[in-house]
Amino acid sequence: MAAEWIRVYRTERTRKRVTKSVLFTIALVATIAYIFPLFWMVSTSVKDPADIMRDPPLILPRDVNIDIYKEMFGSPPEGTQIPVDGLRYMKNSLIIGAGTMVLTMLFAVPAAYGLARFRLRGSRAFMMLLLIKRHLWIFVMENQFFSSSFELSQALELNNKVVLFFDRVIYFAVMGYEEEMRKSLKKAG
Repeated sequence: MAAEWIRVYRTERTRKRVTKSVLFTIALVATIAYIFPLFWMVSTSVKDPADIMRDPPLILPRDVNIDIYKEMFGSPPEGTQIPVDGLRYMKNSLIIGAGTMVLTMLFAVPAAYGLARFRLRGSRAFMMLLLIKRHLWIFVMENQFFSSSFELSQALELNNKVVLFFDRVIYFAVMGYEEEMRKSLKKAG
């Protein structure tokens, strides 16, 4: 009986090790797939201009060229008429990005809470519209439904109008949610 228990324990332990090894390998491959574009961007930024378009491409640069970083964050090259203030541009991008994130969270969290917590009439249809809004354009772009750039620009214009419409729907839905919350708080209080 003890020998059988040890055999089952070893088999289960081996199965867990194999499962962990497979999951680790999948995670490692996924991590490399996500990090490689960032690595390629940095690697290309320090390559000589002649090496950027080389065929076959160089993964690592032969010589590191940091002149572009010197130009962006410090002294511009001789003869430059308009100096580039890279730090100011980065600060502006950081302010706009952080502000957008904060405003999005201020509006999205209460709306998500209301949709998740309360079963309002039409909330399922509302969630389906949100999903359709996001995935329809991705589907259209992946399947290349447009034969000319004019058709693409018309589709982009239509997409912008649809996004604006959906954003208005979301706004009025959130306003309705807040009104319902006020009514329920008045009844409770």
